[in-house]
Amino acid sequence: MAKITDSHQDYHSKQALSINSIKNVGFYPERVYLGQDPRPIQPASGVTGARFSLAVNRVWTDEAGQRQKDTEWFTVVAWGRLADNCLTYLSQGSPVLVVGKPRIQRWTEKKGGGREQVQVLADQVIFLGRSESEEGREA
Repeated sequence: MAKITDSHQDYHSKQALSINSIKNVGFYPERVYLGQDPRPIQPASGVTGARFSLAVNRVWTDEAGQRQKDTEWFTVVAWGRLADNCLTYLSQGSPVLVVGKPRIQRWTEKKGGGREQVQVLADQVIFLGRSESEEGREA
């Protein structure tokens, strides 16, 4: 029977942790922007929260040689100090990198229909620069 070393166990535990994470890492991080200013969330617990939409633009060339563009939208939720920083330093158009876990939010509408939305619960939000509107204000 093979002996499992500590480093082997560490490797597998790290692999298991990364299975349910989302990283919007790409070759073109400048094409990942906030779709709106972050909005504060004030739950009953009193912990500061922030919610914002993230636009991930993908550009490719199809089989016919035509340039194609598609935008996917994600809702990102951050809590605590991370939320404070997002509310303070980010605005619509800010380029960011988000690392987090998927979370499905389910609710029932007043009319009785069930709804759900996949959100990203942010573990890290890396600020990649300023939005074009922020740069224009300083000029």
